[in-house]
Amino acid sequence: MTAQAAATGSGRQSHGTPSGSGTGFCRVTVVAPDSRVDVALPEDIPVADLYPEILRLSGQSPAPGAPVGYHLVRRDGTVLDSARTLAGHRILDGELLSMRPFSESLPPAVFDDVSDAVATAVAKDRTLWGDALMRGAGLFGGSVLLTLLGFV
Repeated sequence: MTAQAAATGSGRQSHGTPSGSGTGFCRVTVVAPDSRVDVALPEDIPVADLYPEILRLSGQSPAPGAPVGYHLVRRDGTVLDSARTLAGHRILDGELLSMRPFSESLPPAVFDDVSDAVATAVAKDRTLWGDALMRGAGLFGGSVLLTLLGFV
């Protein structure tokens, strides 16, 4: 039984505290976009220094010299600060960390000008309407209009 478990009076570790196993490693599961890896990571090394090894183990290989394009994210959506250690983040043994690409972590665009917002929305909606779909909708609307005019 660990000293922490003895202090809490139970035979297991209390939730909300770092691993406390005394090994200096934290056992976590890293979920990458196309793989899942169970690893023991050092608790006292900044997360930024762990990224190359995590990327290698998960099969995500960035171009040499390119900045790492992923964040480690907790299940609650909290992005881990790469300058802090796992112990500094209070990561627990058995915790699930996701590798999220930077592009998915960017905040939505904020528009100061209404015309920019409308132009972006129109460009996005225009991709949903192809030529064939617009032609079909026009023919359908025209035939409904002619049918209704036939009853008048």
